[in-house]
Amino acid sequence: LQVLIFANSVEEGVGLRLVSEGARSLGYMLNLVAVGLGIEQWEINPKALARYREVEGQPRKDDDIDGWLLARMCCLGVAGCHRVADPRPEERRLARLSRLRSQVKDKHITAASQLRSRLVELAPEVVSKEWEGPRYSSKAMLAVLEQWPAFIGLGSARLSTIERVLRSASRSGAPAAGMAKELKAMSRRVRMGGEEREVVRLEIELLVKELRGLDSAIGEIDRKLKKAVEEHPIAVKLLAMPGVGVVTAAADIGEVLPL
Repeated sequence: LQVLIFANSVEEGVGLRLVSEGARSLGYMLNLVAVGLGIEQWEINPKALARYREVEGQPRKDDDIDGWLLARMCCLGVAGCHRVADPRPEERRLARLSRLRSQVKDKHITAASQLRSRLVELAPEVVSKEWEGPRYSSKAMLAVLEQWPAFIGLGSARLSTIERVLRSASRSGAPAAGMAKELKAMSRRVRMGGEEREVVRLEIELLVKELRGLDSAIGEIDRKLKKAVEEHPIAVKLLAMPGVGVVTAAADIGEVLPL
């Protein structure tokens, strides 16, 4: 509303610039207004603003003073100021998808780390480099933990049953027999008490469900991301370059192209 009032109060022939620290989040709302009014949009790197704050002798961050500093930086052409072009809908789509993928991947990393911590308490050998069974974060290990949470009941299970679970998850073929023996032997060496182990069982069940859900979400995002990239003419050209995949092309188009 303030931008609209100010834009209507300036003299005819006077050009306006809207300067912000970012064109996303709250800055996105300002940019929508600026686009409708035909106002130039400029973005300033927050790190550049912090350095310029020191140059001007400002002791601390202050929203009102920062607004004045942003305008001053833009008028003086200080390094870190960029003209922002209004992204097209397809570029906004790629930016949101790539950011969503990054957020979900971070959640997956956190959940996998928590699962690793629980397995270290149960049987440290499964996270060792010398471990010949399935990797702790693999689909095969998740399948085993779904069938036998906290490895409860794994020691009394038949080797053929364990092999079948491993093969259905990883299709590893011949190595499944050796992994099954390693898992069965390991489960008999777990020394955690019954009541405590029951709580860990619940933790592992929840973590496995979370990881399965995150895997499914990442797969769905990847499919949408690939489709969006293949529909963008510049992204297709980026994919033809060595070392550039779908995720890199999406981030370049969604984040860098508008600048």
